[in-house]
Amino acid sequence: MASNDFTELRLYWSVDGILDGDDVQIGRLGQEKIELGGSTTFPATSPHTPPQDMEVFYIVSAVIAADATEGHAFKVGFEEGGVGTSGVGLGSGVAADDANRISISAIPDPTTTITASPTTNSPVVDGEISEGEYGDAVPIEVDFLNQKDSPGMMLQSDMGPLSKEDLSFKVYATYTNTDLYIVVDVTDDVVKDDSPGEPWNDDNIELFFDGDLVSNDVSLGWGNSSAEGFNILLDVGGEFGDGFHAAGRRPGGRIHEFKISIPDWIDVQDGPGRTPPTPGSTIGFSVFVADDDGQKEWPDVGAWIYKQDLEDKYLEDFWGRLFFSPWASQGGEARFDPPEMALSRGEIDFGNLPEEEGKTETITISNGGNLPLEATLSVEGDEVFGLSTEEVMLEPGSTVVEITFAPSPEGNYDAVLVIESNDPDGGSVSVPITGKRSPAPRIDYSKSEISFGDVFVRAREVEILVFSRTETLVLRNEGGGLLEMAFSLEGDSGFELSTEGVTLVPGDDEEIEITFAPLMAGEYAATLKIESGDPENREVVIPLTGTGIAGEDSRMPPIDPRRSDVWQLAGSVNLGPKGGNIERGRGIVIDGQRNRAFVGGFWGPIPHGIATTSLQLGVVTGLIDQDAFVSGIFSGDGRSLAIDKRRNELYVTSSQGVFLQVVDLDNLSVKNQIDLGGDHKVPGVNLGHIMVVDDENERLYGIVRQQARNDAYSVYFSANMWAVDLQSGETIADIPLRAISDVALGQQVLYAADVDGRTIQVVGLQDFQISETLPSPLGLVPVALALDSEQPFLYVYVVDTDEKYRFRDDLRPGWLTRMNLTTGEVDGQIRVGGSYGALMELDESSRTLWTDLSGGLEVDLEDFKVIRRGFFPELIFSQYTGLAIDSINREILLVAGLDNFLLRVNMDDGRTKSRIQLGALPKDMAVSEVHNQVYISRGQQGGFSVFDATGHLLNTIEEGNAGDIVVDDISDRLFIASNRGAEERDEIYVYELSTLRLLNVTFTAKAFNRNIELKLDHERGVAWINVNPGLVKLDLLTGRILEQTDTYGGEGGGAWMMELSPDGSKAYFAGLGEVEDNKKVFVFDLTTKKVVKSIETPVNRTILHAVDKVRNRLYVSGQSGSPDEGRVLIVIDTERDEIIEVKELEHRLVSANGMRAAFFDFEEGLIYHPPARRPPPDHIVIAGWITDLETGATQKYGEFSTIDNIIAHNRI
Repeated sequence: MASNDFTELRLYWSVDGILDGDDVQIGRLGQEKIELGGSTTFPATSPHTPPQDMEVFYIVSAVIAADATEGHAFKVGFEEGGVGTSGVGLGSGVAADDANRISISAIPDPTTTITASPTTNSPVVDGEISEGEYGDAVPIEVDFLNQKDSPGMMLQSDMGPLSKEDLSFKVYATYTNTDLYIVVDVTDDVVKDDSPGEPWNDDNIELFFDGDLVSNDVSLGWGNSSAEGFNILLDVGGEFGDGFHAAGRRPGGRIHEFKISIPDWIDVQDGPGRTPPTPGSTIGFSVFVADDDGQKEWPDVGAWIYKQDLEDKYLEDFWGRLFFSPWASQGGEARFDPPEMALSRGEIDFGNLPEEEGKTETITISNGGNLPLEATLSVEGDEVFGLSTEEVMLEPGSTVVEITFAPSPEGNYDAVLVIESNDPDGGSVSVPITGKRSPAPRIDYSKSEISFGDVFVRAREVEILVFSRTETLVLRNEGGGLLEMAFSLEGDSGFELSTEGVTLVPGDDEEIEITFAPLMAGEYAATLKIESGDPENREVVIPLTGTGIAGEDSRMPPIDPRRSDVWQLAGSVNLGPKGGNIERGRGIVIDGQRNRAFVGGFWGPIPHGIATTSLQLGVVTGLIDQDAFVSGIFSGDGRSLAIDKRRNELYVTSSQGVFLQVVDLDNLSVKNQIDLGGDHKVPGVNLGHIMVVDDENERLYGIVRQQARNDAYSVYFSANMWAVDLQSGETIADIPLRAISDVALGQQVLYAADVDGRTIQVVGLQDFQISETLPSPLGLVPVALALDSEQPFLYVYVVDTDEKYRFRDDLRPGWLTRMNLTTGEVDGQIRVGGSYGALMELDESSRTLWTDLSGGLEVDLEDFKVIRRGFFPELIFSQYTGLAIDSINREILLVAGLDNFLLRVNMDDGRTKSRIQLGALPKDMAVSEVHNQVYISRGQQGGFSVFDATGHLLNTIEEGNAGDIVVDDISDRLFIASNRGAEERDEIYVYELSTLRLLNVTFTAKAFNRNIELKLDHERGVAWINVNPGLVKLDLLTGRILEQTDTYGGEGGGAWMMELSPDGSKAYFAGLGEVEDNKKVFVFDLTTKKVVKSIETPVNRTILHAVDKVRNRLYVSGQSGSPDEGRVLIVIDTERDEIIEVKELEHRLVSANGMRAAFFDFEEGLIYHPPARRPPPDHIVIAGWITDLETGATQKYGEFSTIDNIIAHNRI
């Protein structure tokens, strides 16, 4: 740079080293006296003697010429040891021997430029301005009182704002090294957000950016936007926020907050390539504000900087500027933050290492200031420690330094890492370094190779019964340190280890077992690899060999299942509580006097029932089943409960029944049946009766609640509400109401939530007429009610059913509100998630409200504040269908519907104390013929149960949400698929079948199927899983993921069924591609990962059933419909991938809901059909049938119903 870039240098003396106006200027040097690159002497213009006993600082400031060249840089400093004055010795203390490098930039015009100040504390983008959040940022203030001149110019307005309260704003800007933050604080007396999906018609802020200051970016509209020029629009409701921006309201106005990624969104380079702005950069920028006061079709639009006669906002030449200041601002003066050193750790411990082993640790040094950090590093102490560098020159940011611990003899080692820096507050830091050396471990093993010899493989057509031989290997630690070992197998399948790793202390030994179980005749070879901590023998390889030889099958031939005298019911086994099972509990009432609860079942196979649950024992002790009731109360799905403790009665209705059953709580028998009269049987999806006991008048009120899904929200339909006199047992009223979602009982009135009208209907209980209609809080749909018995408050849960939330219930907002019944006003609201079902109960003793909203909510009724949130156990595929308060035991009782559990939550600390099984939830079943055992997965209740062939329970393994179960006798493995929903990764649990030992838990990609397709390839020793979309390839023995893809070779959609070809080289998919492709079977090459062929079938939607590996056949059917394609059997030759036969069977191959359910026994040539009704005239009977694959002859094998058509075959 040239000397004429300076106007002058000035010399000051200071008591604090900060140029802040309190300093004394003692000298100046004109431009002609400045000598670049050399020493300069200041002639003092006034004598100066430093005060005694006071530390003095000298400061040199440079005054930059107005026409200085932008981009030039300079350094100003003192010569080391050369500070002094004539006559007075000042010693050789140096304030700075090399000042910061300073870049020259133009001073921005404050009338047209917003200055963004740097910060190291990122603001929180939440639509609020917290105290100190924008730190040193100096705002610009804009009003529109002079509408024709900038700043503050109206573009679209008839009259414009009449005052600052009508419309004005402030803009703050700050930036970090990665992001630019802008907040616009708008004063607006009328805030509008009434145009969903059209944010430009609401109160909004629109920002425009021109990174390259060239008018060729957004001047033609949005379509040409890029990082060189773009705009962002955000309305007051946060629409178009995209997760990077937020908006909020404040008294008298609104706040719009923006976060812009500097490297990703702003480009200051015109044309190809990208250059982000840096400190000192200036870009084009403007702010446009829209004010919708609701009086015109379009909102008023004003600009910070623009041209009056233009309404097109995209002309970059008329925008203002945004300047990235290289310094932080404080009181209008420039200041520089000194270096600020921070370390990632306060000590370095290498631990205990073998003598021969080296190790490296790291420490991160950070600079939180604006000026460069200069540091020197050294190690003082034992010389075995070393550094990767001894000097650090660090701009704001961080760097990593490595510390090494070299191999060394046995002993303890200590040192100190000393860091000397120019950080004024922490210039010298010491970090302790410790390490220990111990004698190394030494591995010793008993065998250098293992031969298993000949092992029989007894084959019976497609089935294999495996014999095995086991050898033992002894491992010993001959060294002085801890020996850790990991084992693995490589080579042919058929070998298996008893463990995957061992740790031995010095002098200890351990035996491991290697088992050889050949899958077929032939020579086998593999290697056992042992990886250990022995520094001289890190890897040991032991060869394994063996031979599989064929033999005769000594087993007895199976019973011919086609003999009619074989099929007899051998017995039944209760899979759930001994007291009985209900399925999918719904609704709960508490009998506090007897410390028990009653839970109603929602639906399921007969017998239906009500579970009687002991709260003392924590188990279901019995059922009130259909035999106890009159008039077939359980003929429909679901039942509703109410209890009157004073009358010692339980009240029960079915979902669509017209009778009320009264149960005596002493003997649990029905003491009365009441005809409700009227039309209480309505269509729709049942949500059960709402029943409320009126103790004072000895009445019971009830209403059927129905729900039908209709586009974006649900509509409730209700029949007339009924009232029963409990003394006379007569129906005394029918109250004409509709669309009611919930009711609450008050003093001689009943409050009913009207979904359709968005109101609260008030029904008088003397004349049973609607006496008053209250508007629903916030004008939203009321879903649930609860009434405060001590204060005049009604608690109403409301949801927003706006069209924009269609199919996005996860985004739908909801509010728990408090309505003052005296004033009719809403005096409190709590934001919660949107849900069409909500359970709410009040505990008057603690003055709290409890609800299942937001994962569990406890609310203080006095100040209407949340005490605790999100403490209810999370459910995966379920929701809570019942909530009751047990004030005696201080518990919240929750019914988890699909999980079929009753959960007990402690009211004092929110912990889940226990869960009570209401009934079994079997999801799948498999058989091991080697062990002669049956395995049943337990669904959301977790894990699986093991039974012997006679139905005795042998074991229960509780692990994960258990769905599909696959048992493989050949590999001695059991696989459990745990589907955790579309937003979670699925889990595959891998067990050793013979010991039920958990070997591995594998996490696959997110899946969208409720069922997980898992197919085994024994020849290659792998398992394939269809996770939709894509495939996962597992090691058959370990469950380790070998390969994972998230596509089907370019085909769209997701496959919902999969089978493997007999040779394992291909997969067959159904449901892959578009809807019109559902009639096809797709052939997928597992090597190239591409669809190589599609096979057109005569059905509209294909169902894959099974593969005959001996005859090379794939069996396919249709799904259902009219005509019934579930009875169409299609046979595909898997060698040619062609249809060779199509025939119609007498019985379905699919379940009632169209899923595959038949079991194919290829050895006997039979199909076992799922139990179903036959066509008339004998369609009443539910039975299972057998079809001969060759002849088509049928035979009945039993009359019974099953859950989800789960059947399995045990030939042993």
